[in-house]
Amino acid sequence: MLLLAFSPATWADQAFCVSDKEAEAARRVLQAQREIRHFCEPCGDTEPKTEVIATVRIVHDCGTEVHVNGEGIDLAYVYVLENGEWVNLALKLSIANVDGVSRVLAK
Repeated sequence: MLLLAFSPATWADQAFCVSDKEAEAARRVLQAQREIRHFCEPCGDTEPKTEVIATVRIVHDCGTEVHVNGEGIDLAYVYVLENGEWVNLALKLSIANVDGVSRVLAK
């Protein structure tokens, strides 16, 4: 049973539902981007997936969520381009309790 506490499922939704203030900060950052990279290191992803941003909005469903292109995103697994590096959005915004992700994607 102890092994389940460390399974990849425990990493899910680290920063999916965030505060209104965090969502607004994320929206501002994302609206200045052309694309994002999705990469869930704790889930075992080996390559980031690039997504071109068409729309960004905040949705109040079962909490406050940030949606890109109509889909909710977990800010812990999203990277944005900053000064030539892909930086983790949740860590950039200092969202609490995000763990097991790299601050910057390896090149």
